[in-house]
Amino acid sequence: MKQVWDRKYRPKEMEDYIFQSSEHKHQIESYINGSVALPHLYFTGHRGTGKTSLAHLLANKMGVADIDFLEINASLNTSIDDVRKTVTSFVQTIALESEFKIVFLDEVEGLSEAAQKSLKVLMEKHSDNVKFIFATNHPTKVLDELVSRICRIDFKSLDVEDMTEKFAIILEKEHVKVTNISIIDDYIKHCYPDFRSLLITAQSNVRDGKLKPLTSQVGGSTKLMVNVLDYIENDKWDEARERLSAAISDSEWEECYRFLYDYLHQIGKFVDTSKGKKGIVIISDHLFRHATVADAEINFTACLI
Repeated sequence: MKQVWDRKYRPKEMEDYIFQSSEHKHQIESYINGSVALPHLYFTGHRGTGKTSLAHLLANKMGVADIDFLEINASLNTSIDDVRKTVTSFVQTIALESEFKIVFLDEVEGLSEAAQKSLKVLMEKHSDNVKFIFATNHPTKVLDELVSRICRIDFKSLDVEDMTEKFAIILEKEHVKVTNISIIDDYIKHCYPDFRSLLITAQSNVRDGKLKPLTSQVGGSTKLMVNVLDYIENDKWDEARERLSAAISDSEWEECYRFLYDYLHQIGKFVDTSKGKKGIVIISDHLFRHATVADAEINFTACLI
């Protein structure tokens, strides 16, 4: 089945990752080889510069099993009740298949002040069994009393040459032809320094094995639908409906159904074979109705629910 490139090519080995500098690489290596104890970490910087990828890479190289790794999009789970229900229950038990657990909270600035304060207590109480990794694009919105207890790593703009080289390697692996090298340069300039956006934009504009020249319209609906996958995972129907209704034209709804069909298996709750099959049947039913319904947005929202 198809895979979204930004997830398919999430680095699993050190050589696959674009580090900020040699010092940055040395710091991460010291955690992995055990010469420095892994502290709680705080990643700040522009979206798409490798914060999420590094959290997963660290977990993978330090032998943290999936069952001992909790990832939360904090902008979708913002309240103290969310923290108590999800994070607290996770950290109160010992690691099942690993030396320790990791809690990765992406977009941590989205948490309420009360929720951020509760994390401070959890970090101190469970530091022997759990390591916290926070990531944010807006560090000024995170409480000082929380970040003062964490090792901060700033993510700045990626090196253009490294970004171009990695992009070219992925295009080659996907057997995508480029008729002119300037096309790659245009995509880099358009998306820089967001490597995730680069992959999403490029994948949505491959036709018949060739990368289309960049236009002002590229990448819109596909990039949005990648975000919708996260909304589905977290049962955020209102957010999905609002984002889609504001950005999707009447002619693009069928593409949304096709995207769901192609990438449903990447949503955690549909990994189970039986649930995945039921999901495909639901997509099919609502796509069939799409041709006759009075309101395509309501029909698609019903499909998500």
